[in-house]
Amino acid sequence: MGVPFYPVVVLKLPRSAKGTLFAARAILNAMRDNPALPSPTVPLDTLEAHIDALAAAEAFCLTRMKGAREARDAKLLVVCGDLDHLRVYVMGVAFQMPAPEAAALVESAGMSLKRVGTRSKGELEVKEGLVSGSVHLVAKALAKTASYEWQYSFDQALWIDLPPTLQADTVVHGLTPATRVFFRYRALLRGGRGDYSQVVSLLVR
Repeated sequence: MGVPFYPVVVLKLPRSAKGTLFAARAILNAMRDNPALPSPTVPLDTLEAHIDALAAAEAFCLTRMKGAREARDAKLLVVCGDLDHLRVYVMGVAFQMPAPEAAALVESAGMSLKRVGTRSKGELEVKEGLVSGSVHLVAKALAKTASYEWQYSFDQALWIDLPPTLQADTVVHGLTPATRVFFRYRALLRGGRGDYSQVVSLLVR
């Protein structure tokens, strides 16, 4: 059985209140009237009101009056909470989609998918390649004399063969960035072909 696609959505918020304001408005604008996200868990008018309140508190904070920073930080916490609720909402919608559509949805919301390669207990490791659209596959070497057959897929239904290698690693080029791709391999030993490895996936950069 293959590894299912679990989109991990991240906000990548700046550390500063001013930067968070900019990022929050970008997410607000991206999600407003977005047909793929019709029912945000935080009403966008509410988010906009909280952003405006944070902007006013940030401006007041520049006066350096007593309590201004604490008041600004409280407004900042509210906005960050709103954004995190929306992040979870977007992730839930993306979870119901195939990988390419999910990546496009997350981007349309002004958010990002976490780029992580997963490992299958040493069987197969998937790493980002040196250039965009490339992936480096490293398998567990099974014998001194062996060949390795590699495959990749976008949906775990249709598998595409890659050139076999005599080494326990290969590099795949020409993949579409922001697309989740699934990989597996099997070894050809003197006694015959082994079973395919566990499937490992990576969101191509």
